[in-house]
Amino acid sequence: MTPSALDEVIWKAPDFWRYRGGYHILNESEHRPVYQAVEALSRPFDFSYQSKEELYRRKRINEYLLDKIRDQRERMRILDELGTIHFLLSEPRKEIEYYEKALKISRKIGDRRSEGNALWNMGLALKDLGDTCKAIKCAKSALEIMESIESPHAEKVKRKLQEWEKLSDQIQ
Repeated sequence: MTPSALDEVIWKAPDFWRYRGGYHILNESEHRPVYQAVEALSRPFDFSYQSKEELYRRKRINEYLLDKIRDQRERMRILDELGTIHFLLSEPRKEIEYYEKALKISRKIGDRRSEGNALWNMGLALKDLGDTCKAIKCAKSALEIMESIESPHAEKVKRKLQEWEKLSDQIQ
């Protein structure tokens, strides 16, 4: 991202930097605020929120940034956060849409951890929609990746997958 493009993002979406955890104001000689936003791009997300309005605000900010940011890894993170926001807003179809986009990028850049997480999150959303068969398929793919990279989340996914398979067997 060019400095001028970053400057535009900063001034049009200053709240982004606050909730993203990398918001800093430095006083220059003219006491003009300067935002050190680049550092915030590499920090983990904090999903604490106080209201539904705050989630909608975060959604708008991320949608705005998605149009501006070209770095694929950062786009993937934004898509993942948008998926989580839609989960918190109880919108599983939109959640799946964003996780599918994040999955596509994770595969393109070879990020196996993110690929496994996107598949798992899609599985959870599909289960919420009542599509247990597709949810199991996603969870199996996620588990395979998580076990291959020795993810600490693999055991949790495995337990949930077994639970879903038992439920599926009972229905059939």
